[in-house]
Amino acid sequence: MAYWYYNNPVLAKLDPNYGPDEGGNEIILMGSSMHPFIDETTINNANDTFCIFSDLNIKTPARLINATKMACTVPASFDGISVTGVDFTLNN
Repeated sequence: MAYWYYNNPVLAKLDPNYGPDEGGNEIILMGSSMHPFIDETTINNANDTFCIFSDLNIKTPARLINATKMACTVPASFDGISVTGVDFTLNN
């Protein structure tokens, strides 16, 4: 049985860190370990990566770009909550 280890992603920058209340814009997340298996052809985790907008309790699929970048579409905000900067990472 094979076991794969990878480091947790580390978020360093979010671009842009603002957007319209109606959402729909794409943000680029930059850091490290965004795509830990990019060079491993036997593993495809592209459908297992998400952005979590914790204040909105919404998870959106991520588009992996490379080992240091991924993109997500921002959801609409509601009830006076706006999506700003980075809301959640496990490495804070």
